[in-house]
Amino acid sequence: RYLEENSVNHTIATAVVKQIEQRLSIQEKLNVADVPALDLLSRALRTQLRFDLSKACLQCHPLFRLWIDVDATTMQRMCDEATSARHLRANDELFSAGAEGPAAFVVSHGRLSYTGQVGSLSCSMQATTETWDSDDASSDKDSAVEVGAGEWISEAALW
Repeated sequence: RYLEENSVNHTIATAVVKQIEQRLSIQEKLNVADVPALDLLSRALRTQLRFDLSKACLQCHPLFRLWIDVDATTMQRMCDEATSARHLRANDELFSAGAEGPAAFVVSHGRLSYTGQVGSLSCSMQATTETWDSDDASSDKDSAVEVGAGEWISEAALW
């Protein structure tokens, strides 16, 4: 009704309805905020839980893998104070072209793809079969780079 009342273009209205129906049909993965009972845990146990949930992703990065081996307690504290989980759906945008990289990201499940014009890339969950070749910098067509589970992106934000 909202789309009709506001005279939204039929093609866009159809795409909006289709995406809403698709997203409503998928049961979302729970976030920490969805489980209020976790607030009852002691700080120490909550820190251990967060580390356990993040450890597999952190170990995909050589620096963090080494740090975990050398000083797991400090890594637990770092994980508690400086990491968070973000669950994306298909076609969600993680960041947009030209935006400052606020954080490094590691893909825990599924695939991400950088999409857009070469030189101004954004990152979304949109599936693609095209791959970006750095030697093709003169290309005007859209490009995509696939990033899978265990791979890091925007690492420059760490430094």
